[in-house]
Amino acid sequence: MKVNDCPPVWIGPDISEPLNNWLEQAGYTKIWILTDRNSDAFCLDQLINKVPLLAKASLITIEPGEEAKSLASCEKIWDKLTYEGADRKSLLCNLGGGVVSDLGGFAASAFMRGISFIQIPTTLLAMVDATIGGKTGINFSGIKNLIGSFQHASGVFAQTNFLASLHPHEILSGYAEMLKHSLIEGGKHWQSIREMENPTASNLDELLIASIQLKLRITNEDFKESGLREVLNLGHTTAHALESLYFEQKQPLMHGFAVAAGMAIETHLAEHLQTGLQQSEAKQIREYIYQIFPPVKFTPDQINRLIDHMQHDKKNNAGKIRFSLLASIGNARHGFEASTTEIEKALNMYLTDVSHH
Repeated sequence: MKVNDCPPVWIGPDISEPLNNWLEQAGYTKIWILTDRNSDAFCLDQLINKVPLLAKASLITIEPGEEAKSLASCEKIWDKLTYEGADRKSLLCNLGGGVVSDLGGFAASAFMRGISFIQIPTTLLAMVDATIGGKTGINFSGIKNLIGSFQHASGVFAQTNFLASLHPHEILSGYAEMLKHSLIEGGKHWQSIREMENPTASNLDELLIASIQLKLRITNEDFKESGLREVLNLGHTTAHALESLYFEQKQPLMHGFAVAAGMAIETHLAEHLQTGLQQSEAKQIREYIYQIFPPVKFTPDQINRLIDHMQHDKKNNAGKIRFSLLASIGNARHGFEASTTEIEKALNMYLTDVSHH
């Protein structure tokens, strides 16, 4: 089914027919497919077997994992596009998870000042987060997504039967973003999430659509993150710091696990800052997170390093670390500033929480 027109977003168990029709109408001069070795192995064949125009595309394959979101990978893509004669009417198809989506989107947005790209997400995280909203980016100097651009994909084609090949941890990682969306929206969305005791590829379709629609509403209203869109960073100031800490230790942390921990930590922070979040709601959120997600481990000695990483967050202003926090479930707000003392206290409270679970 089509769930959005600008940019067009399709979602369903098999998106080959709308994708093929769309490619035929668009009339690109040449097509490249960017993928990683995982999506190449599990998804590429079933896609090109049903979409004839993609069967003729040139293939660019990268290694899986966050380390591929680099300037060196961009150069590899740009070299291939240049050598094989890409022009401004060429198309880059990003077939993969969040790394492929972010990297391919950025590489396309910079090449010849911008060529078209489409997103064909193969993970739950990419379907509900990375491919929706037009953010692209790569990591630089050890900082996640430091270099990037805002450019909508020309189309997003989310084929849900790709999810069947995922490890349960990959499903959980994407589910963290769906949980975040439910906390922003509240109401029935949050209730439906709370009732979900075992997220699997086969029982998330309705929630997946609700998540995509929520993110589309917010990003279409505030595309370049000048205000409202910042609420989508709920949990992410802390999450990105955790990911950076693990990245420098060469132990990559799944994004969704970091986001889940970040949301739990930031409910403590919301209570300290008196945003309005009631203790009972904060406890309800944390207990659900601890029930569904594994703890993200760090030591008290690493707290200062986490705060150092937060100092590089893109939302910061005049040296102040800023957060998007809940005033209540269904009422997320952005622009809260917190001192290092308050942040340290919230991080320590999380360590206490998870020591008991």
